[in-house]
Amino acid sequence: EEENLINEAISAYDSGSKIGDIRCDQRLGIIYYNGEGVSRDLDKAIKYIEKAAANKSPHSMYMLGIAYLRQNK
Repeated sequence: EEENLINEAISAYDSGSKIGDIRCDQRLGIIYYNGEGVSRDLDKAIKYIEKAAANKSPHSMYMLGIAYLRQNK
């Protein structure tokens, strides 16, 4: 991700998400929320952030609130 290899990063995070790594869910949510190297997709962002927030990740819960606010505008 830091070397602008966003497709590889997304693939790695997706693999981590499938095995329950909440950090991967959180990063995917943030990538889609910000549109970092991908088209901004608030629905995908919320899907991943909700998954991380369900595991009581404080940062994910915060990001989820922000995403919900943006979605309702």
